Amino acid sequence: MTDAATPDAPTVTVKLEYVSAVAIGVNEESGALPASIMACVALIDGAALDPSKVVFVITGDFVESVRSRLPADLRHLYHATRGGGIVGGKTMGVGHGVHVIVPSFCFEDVAEPGFDYAERDKLVQRMVLHEAQHVTMLQAREDGALTRAGEGEARWNFLACADSVISEYRAEAGVPVSHRPELFSWSPDEVLMQLRSDLGRIATVEYQSHLDVRKFAYDVVTEAQTAWKLLGNIVAARVVGGIAADAAFGADVEASVEWKLMGAPHWRQFAAILAGVPSSEVRIAADDLSAARNLLADLFDEWLVTLGFKWSDADQTFRVISWRLYE
Repeated sequence: MTDAATPDAPTVTVKLEYVSAVAIGVNEESGALPASIMACVALIDGAALDPSKVVFVITGDFVESVRSRLPADLRHLYHATRGGGIVGGKTMGVGHGVHVIVPSFCFEDVAEPGFDYAERDKLVQRMVLHEAQHVTMLQAREDGALTRAGEGEARWNFLACADSVISEYRAEAGVPVSHRPELFSWSPDEVLMQLRSDLGRIATVEYQSHLDVRKFAYDVVTEAQTAWKLLGNIVAARVVGGIAADAAFGADVEASVEWKLMGAPHWRQFAAILAGVPSSEVRIAADDLSAARNLLADLFDEWLVTLGFKWSDADQTFRVISWRLYE
């Protein structure tokens, strides 16, 4: 693991893990970072309330770098696959600081003739700007403050999902149009199609191999949360773009089976709750997000039933109540 100097923005520390400095373009003689990295540092520096407590981690092993910062009992649960894609970056509170972690391939040379490095830099900077919003919220103590207060396991998980989706929405809503190569990067029917596939795999293949009901519940809700975050990003893009959050989608989306069965029943309420939450640019007390969090947790409880599952604290069960999406 290597620390690299950031002469143009000394308040944010750049740390390299599982990758050589040369591999990401650091000057061997001067130690100067390439412009592509410095641009990301500047975005984080501009968003952070206290840049001196922020570490920008560039890693050749993204999963291991994230796991090493998690509590030991949670490390094995983390993976980088999300909704058919992979995580581009992660922001974590570590001790009294904040670490923004990105994979080194964002800055490495590509053995492909004519590769468009300028386009890649735009996409990476857009992702880093999103992560920088999480830095702002963490340092303002608006993120990561949710604590369990006697809730049953099901309710606690729905609240945790809601808290995570709200945080993701606020960060995404803080990314201006000027840093969005395209206003929309996700299609709701595609998000739900992937969710349908993932939940089918979990229920019919993975659960059958281990028969651990608690793990089954966790896996199902984790995949649903991934989809809810992506759908929340669509709401954020609409808000930023000046489009009504609950406006109808195109005919192809509205006609899809996944949208009709998995998304449409809850979309208007979901969009309305999130659209009422301020972006990361607005400071708000963490407690003032509790109403939206509770409403969203209630909605996720209902939405899970629509997806064919019921998690109940009353009788402490998690069960499949409908197979129609997975047959």
